[in-house]
Amino acid sequence: MTIYHNHHIVPKHMGGTDDPKNLKKLTVEEHAAAHKALYEEHGDDYDKWAWMGLLKMVSREEIISRVIATSNVKNKTGIPHTEEHKAKISASMKGKKKSAEHVRKQSASHKGTGHPPASAETKKKCSESAKKDWARRKALKL
Repeated sequence: MTIYHNHHIVPKHMGGTDDPKNLKKLTVEEHAAAHKALYEEHGDDYDKWAWMGLLKMVSREEIISRVIATSNVKNKTGIPHTEEHKAKISASMKGKKKSAEHVRKQSASHKGTGHPPASAETKKKCSESAKKDWARRKALKL
């Protein structure tokens, strides 16, 4: 059985929408190839993580941590988002339900309390993950 994904022709991180005209059904392999092509054309890390994640080259957790690290208030270059971009982000979130836990964490992060200090175990896991990522990137010459 072939699994299909809905691929955003213009990715949401580049201002694309969920409009049916902006969606295309692709197999997992085609979806990965589409994101690889976008990454090679535009150099956007979101496409790199999508491509590598679809091919199981990186874990879901690693992708989420990378995307979170490069998003939030600033874009991937560290430059604050424009008001237009903030409006697009806001519009894309309209009507989406957030869990009570998500709202609590979001509220805490906006108050500057953020995350508690990482435990030694967490630091060790992060270090191991970074070493694996470095070896993977070296093997792929990224």
